[in-house]
Order: sequence, then structure tokens, then C-alpha cells
Amino acid sequence: MRTHSRKLLAGRYFVIGIFGLAALTVLIFVLWNWLVPAIFNGPVITFWQSLGILVLSKILFSGVWRHRSHYSGYPHSEWRNRFEEKMKNMSDEEKERFKAKFRHRPYWFGPMEEENKEDREDQE
Repeated sequence: MRTHSRKLLAGRYFVIGIFGLAALTVLIFVLWNWLVPAIFNGPVITFWQSLGILVLSKILFSGVWRHRSHYSGYPHSEWRNRFEEKMKNMSDEEKERFKAKFRHRPYWFGPMEEENKEDREDQE
């Protein structure tokens, strides 16, 4: 009986997945045919072409076999955990040397704007 219920559950997930894929394909199909011809004077596409666009976007934007771990949603969490472990094992002096090494490097998001102003004032 237990094997029967697992097969039934797997079959339900398969059917739900197929319907979900079809619904997403129809959504792409409808949005494309509503917006692209009107805005860009582009072509009208079929259901199968919209499925192809869905598969192509999946490959291009998330990779073919990439998956996230079950315990963490962040793709770089393993690297972050190793870094935090390394920082825990450093002495205070080593931590200060490490911070000093990276203190004056440019950042895209500008986290040290106030420190940069203080450094400029000290140099003058």
C-alpha cells in the first residue's frame, strides 16, 4: 500500500508540474503576442515557440544543472561559511591587518564613504 501511495503522489507531482509548465508557457505566449508586436513591431509566436523561449531563458539565466542546496538559498553560502570560520580563528591582530589590507580598496556600493572622508581630512 505504501508503494502505491508513493507512486500516486509522484504521479500527482508530475501532473502538477506539467500543468505548471503549460501555464507558464501560455503566460509567455500571451504576453509576447500582446506586447512585442505592438511595441517593437515583432513577430507573433506559437505555443511551442514560447515553450522554446522558456527553456532558452532557463538555460541562459540559471544554467542547465545548477541547483541550490536544501539548507540554504544563497549560492555563495559555502564560501561565506568558510570565510567566517577563518575569521573566527584569527587573532585580533590578524583581523586588524586583514581589515587594513582591504580598507582603501574601491567598492561599487561605497560602504566606507565616511572613512574615506576622514582619511582625506587626515591627509590634508
